[in-house]
Amino acid sequence: MVVRFLLFLSILLTCASSVFGQSTADSLIQLLPQTKNDTARARLYKAIADNLEDRAKALVYSKRGLDLVKKMKWSKGIGVFNGIFGRIYMDQGDYDKAEPLIRAELNIHQQNRDSINIASSFNALGNLYLRQGQYTPALNAYLQALKIAEPAKLNTLSPIILSNISIIYSNQSHFDKAFSYAYKALQKNQKNSDTLSIASNLTGLATIYQLKTDTAKALSYYQRSIELLSRTKKALPKLAEAYQNQALLYRSTRQKLERQLQAQVIWDQSLPAHQLSITNLGNIAWAYLDLAKQDRKQKNAALQKATYFYQRAESLADS
Repeated sequence: MVVRFLLFLSILLTCASSVFGQSTADSLIQLLPQTKNDTARARLYKAIADNLEDRAKALVYSKRGLDLVKKMKWSKGIGVFNGIFGRIYMDQGDYDKAEPLIRAELNIHQQNRDSINIASSFNALGNLYLRQGQYTPALNAYLQALKIAEPAKLNTLSPIILSNISIIYSNQSHFDKAFSYAYKALQKNQKNSDTLSIASNLTGLATIYQLKTDTAKALSYYQRSIELLSRTKKALPKLAEAYQNQALLYRSTRQKLERQLQAQVIWDQSLPAHQLSITNLGNIAWAYLDLAKQDRKQKNAALQKATYFYQRAESLADS
């Protein structure tokens, strides 16, 4: 169960960002009619596909982009759109379709000696294998990506790859290696002054400590992440997730509930119908049920609140 939690956490850290990407995609779509230059239009199709939450719609814009770059005979563009298709299919869980497209992308970028996109393709291949629980090929792909990214000084991509390698070692209980790669990722993001990525790294370290059953350090690293995320409104969903994950570490029902309620305030202000919001509402209901069992004086009030939060979760889940 603990290993599954780590994989689940790595998914959570990317989940909420797509919601804000949707509004970006809507704005970009409005630019299409006035964008006549083929290169600019192709890049616009890519940006739309990258940001669309609806992956079926993303396939539509990816197809338009691929058709355009083929017409242009733009090799790099063909590679990029193969990769976009592969990543969309990977998001949909269709790994058999995804792999040949990502490998086609990799092959084109290798022919063009395009270091940035070669490293990105290897990282995508690693993600593909990681999602299937195939740790050895995933690790090999990530190490290939890192071998290219670090000498090329790809300062944004390198810490992402390092973090992915850390996840694999964590899942295999190789905690010393997991910590080593996680700290390297953190140091690079600190040099980049990338607040959101630093917070993500701190959350990753918290997860490793949780796997090692070092609750005190796990709580500490979650708290450091929360303090960073609290400084920017752009990070609200990630902040809510951090509160939810931290809540899992508390034995005290009241402490757990406090964090879950803090998370829910954020979800209610930003994305009340988000899947993680619905999950949190259900967890709050269970926490109030536990309180009802523990405190007879507060039993009726706790049961009423449990019912309220359960009904909210049920209503949003059915909508």
